[in-house]
Amino acid sequence: MRRSHMAKLTDERVEEIYIELRDGTPIKDIADMFGVSRGLIDHVNRGISWAIEGFDYPICSSKKVVKPNEYEFPIEDRYDCVAFNP
Repeated sequence: MRRSHMAKLTDERVEEIYIELRDGTPIKDIADMFGVSRGLIDHVNRGISWAIEGFDYPICSSKKVVKPNEYEFPIEDRYDCVAFNP
């Protein structure tokens, strides 16, 4: 693949990014380390940018953490709304 002379990453830096991704480093942290956007790191992770032929993508899969509803109240703590009668 042809690289632009304006590219922010080099082959060596991309290799370092692959290592960080395999180690489970969060994309945001990797982007901060290399001074690039999270989108670029995500593209490297998914093989959209700087893809290596024969490599399986994504390098690491993102696992979304589902937070429990912190504002769930027991039914006895809920009150019916009083209708507004002007």
